[in-house]
Amino acid sequence: MFAAIGYDWRRHLPTAQMFRRPLTSKLQETNSYFTSFEQHVLEMVDERRALGAEGIDKGDLFSNLIRASDAEEGNARLNKIEMLSNIHIFMLAGHETTAHTCLACLT
Repeated sequence: MFAAIGYDWRRHLPTAQMFRRPLTSKLQETNSYFTSFEQHVLEMVDERRALGAEGIDKGDLFSNLIRASDAEEGNARLNKIEMLSNIHIFMLAGHETTAHTCLACLT
């Protein structure tokens, strides 16, 4: 939802300047997670774009987001931040839904 209005979650990552002292190991780990997640997603986007250039379309949500970010129409286009934010939200939402479904099946 936030990504649809251009929400950039990266600007809320903790920095040493915010606390005026070095970050704790947990905050450093969190920053590292977001940075590595972004790099991983960008690699996946490049791979999926390469498949699209070969005419292979998987027809899934990820492909649709990439296609929307590559759209040539002005307002329909997703910028890099919007695309990354949407992918992040869908990854978390998918994990949450799967975890709750598995829990419901086991109880």
